[in-house]
Amino acid sequence: MLPFRFSTLYALLLAFVALPLAGCDSSDDGDGDGSNANCPNAASGTFTAQAGGSSFDAACIQVVNTSGVFNLTGIENFGQTGNSDQEFLSIVLTNAAVGQFSVGVLGAVVTYSETGANFDPNDAYTAISGSVNVTALSGSAATGTFSVTVRNNAGDQIQISSGSFDVTF
Repeated sequence: MLPFRFSTLYALLLAFVALPLAGCDSSDDGDGDGSNANCPNAASGTFTAQAGGSSFDAACIQVVNTSGVFNLTGIENFGQTGNSDQEFLSIVLTNAAVGQFSVGVLGAVVTYSETGANFDPNDAYTAISGSVNVTALSGSAATGTFSVTVRNNAGDQIQISSGSFDVTF
């Protein structure tokens, strides 16, 4: 029963983080710089990775950095004509600071989701191993790299590699 609750917790966390991003629309130029004025709490910069061999380049980037919790969320392919799939990638760090954070509830929580026209719970993935390395963090900017393995409820795994973020918020 514990794995179900654990996965459900992260799926709910992903939904909580992703809901504000649903207001993003297709007026973004798609270059991943977070410049969409319709993206709530938009940050500027880049948030990229290789997810299962495909490129992830967030067009809408949202950052919350308060009370020691750093939350970076990006969405790719939102509202783009001819593309019904959206990808969400989120990194949450507790006791955020410069340094390396291993995946785990008290370290780095990384979630990834691929959604289409019909949501399938097996499209939501939670990190089971890997780390996030924060090289710079202030009240208005963050830089770092990450590499994790994520798994869904069905046990399918995806490697997220070459991840990097350089954001101003």
